[in-house]
Amino acid sequence: MEHEKKKDGNELSKSTCVRFSDDEFKRIKRDAALLGRTIPWLLKETYFKGEIESPILIKEDAMKIMTALARIGNNLNQIARKLNSNFREGFHDGITDALSDLESMKMFIGGAYGSR
Repeated sequence: MEHEKKKDGNELSKSTCVRFSDDEFKRIKRDAALLGRTIPWLLKETYFKGEIESPILIKEDAMKIMTALARIGNNLNQIARKLNSNFREGFHDGITDALSDLESMKMFIGGAYGSR
């Protein structure tokens, strides 16, 4: 079986299947019709001609950071519990701020890497 060839001479012998939601399919079908192109052409052009956003961290590193932040948060919670039991006074605001900052970092990393 002979495969289609691109202008650069490379064979187009590989294919894949992409699943869409109903809304996604309606949108891409409409856009392909408006452009007078096929859905595979539209997907290839978008992917290979566009700029793909590179993540700041690879997912494994993000997960390690999330784990470390969770451990730090647990330690801060233990400290806050002791301070709130009137063992010591005067540090409460600093602990609360640190917990809030940790939660913000976890939300940023979790949101960017799809893990919460």
